[in-house]
Amino acid sequence: MVWRHLRARLRDQPRYRRHEDLRDDAEALTGFFIHSGDTIYADCPIPAEIKLPDGSIWRNLTTEAKSKVAETLDEVRGNYLYKLMDENVRRFNSEVPQIWQWDDHEVLNNWPPGKDLTGNQSYKEKNIATLAGRARRAFVEHSPIRMGASIFRRIGYGPLLDVFVIDMRTYRVVVVHHRHRALELRQFFRQCYRMPPTLFRIRRPHDVQHRRRIANA
Repeated sequence: MVWRHLRARLRDQPRYRRHEDLRDDAEALTGFFIHSGDTIYADCPIPAEIKLPDGSIWRNLTTEAKSKVAETLDEVRGNYLYKLMDENVRRFNSEVPQIWQWDDHEVLNNWPPGKDLTGNQSYKEKNIATLAGRARRAFVEHSPIRMGASIFRRIGYGPLLDVFVIDMRTYRVVVVHHRHRALELRQFFRQCYRMPPTLFRIRRPHDVQHRRRIANA
């Protein structure tokens, strides 16, 4: 089993190998891969060129969808298609079973439900719920998850393993401030732990702060 995040940028120079670590993982993995959030960087535009302090030019492969922050559904979809320009990503996706969760960059860095975008000049769309809804749809369309399924889910591997995939964005703030949503999470785990025991149980939050919060729940 392996888990990691993916880098956002593809370098437009042959001497720089792109996502070579995925090629190595594909050759070594006999189990599955947990994509631990940040499956795209919808909030990070990628310019074609960047002038570096030494005067040289850093060149990126980019697309129209990556030229600005993603706001429309097609722009978010374009962020997922951008990754598929890399042959190592395509090969990895075709060969390795995967479990995906989302975190913040599928929508916006460190977003919680209700985030105020009034002062953010990069976004014409100021409603975070609208952005998150589009991001969630694109995520489900491009990830190995059933349409209509919850991102927060349990995946069982017989008597040996349970994998709990935790949605740390939809519940990020409401877990703290809204008791009924916290109870939803606890009820989910109680139901899962009433099932026949497995040898290993993996709970996969995205960041350390929220791993502690889930552990204490």
